[in-house]
Amino acid sequence: MASTYLMIAVPFREELLEGTACCRQCGNKYHVNWHLRAYDYSELLSRVSHGWDVEALILTGGAWSAYHPREICFRRKALNEWNGWTESVCPICGAQGCAPDDARNLSPNEVESLGNEIYQDIIKNGAARQYSEIVVLYRKENAEHSSPPVFSPAQNIIRNACLCDFENDPEDTNLLPFPESAHKIKVETGYVVQFPVYDKKSFLDVYWKKMPEMPIHIDVEDNKGLLFSGEIKPMDGLHTHIKFQREIVSSYYGVLLRLGSSEEILTLQLGNGPEGLFLTPGSDTGRGSYHAVSLEKYPLFLQVPRPCFIGAKYLDRRTESKTRLYSIFNLFSRLSRYE
Repeated sequence: MASTYLMIAVPFREELLEGTACCRQCGNKYHVNWHLRAYDYSELLSRVSHGWDVEALILTGGAWSAYHPREICFRRKALNEWNGWTESVCPICGAQGCAPDDARNLSPNEVESLGNEIYQDIIKNGAARQYSEIVVLYRKENAEHSSPPVFSPAQNIIRNACLCDFENDPEDTNLLPFPESAHKIKVETGYVVQFPVYDKKSFLDVYWKKMPEMPIHIDVEDNKGLLFSGEIKPMDGLHTHIKFQREIVSSYYGVLLRLGSSEEILTLQLGNGPEGLFLTPGSDTGRGSYHAVSLEKYPLFLQVPRPCFIGAKYLDRRTESKTRLYSIFNLFSRLSRYE
């Protein structure tokens, strides 16, 4: 029995459907790692036994997959696509597990409806995919506090989820489905910038570091096709404002802006979205880089091994899962008219 400290580590805000497989022999649905419950702040803080207190919480581990929980639920319940692992075993019939089902491409109508649901959910509840593990350190109430951890403070900037700092943001390598924040991807022809779609009546603001020698060409595309294609240059000082001729409809990858490499661009912002923290590792990453905040009365540390965007509602206590779960039947009713 622990006498002074007790440390536990569990998956954080796991969407259990993501790891759920369907047995090919008996049809039983089970988690490939046999996980039975998801953990969040509320349950872990409520499990403090008499005579104990919480010393600190740490969010760590890699990010969950880029699939939003609503897309996961749609693929499981509507499309009958299930996860799988050849090393797993069905707890009912003992059959060996299989590889995951292939994820099919969604139709434009499915993408439009799903995108509306996902972005409204992020605005209301925040995103919950940044960290896969939570570590909680419990301490006996009469025990001395441990020494504060030595770490390099992460750098943090408050900014809009729809803004891409073209000069300083890291270069990603893959497109993300229904991105929650803007980010850029390096490609052979230059860059692709992904934008989320929180505001359908959006605009594009470009801020420049200096006057370019010649206009640059950009293409902006959503679920319905091109929103804009042409050359741009500063129109009002070092600022360009572009209004689109129609409402934006999110594609599977949000809105994509394509352009050649341009050293003159400072930032790009497509519309408005929720604000949050853009965190980047501190200077001394060898000892660990963390962002320290308070969760009610408890110290909370966010490990920052890589740049990431944390929505303002991410650190709130999560809405009860039964009210946050995706109402798949609502989506079914909207899609039925297209069948």
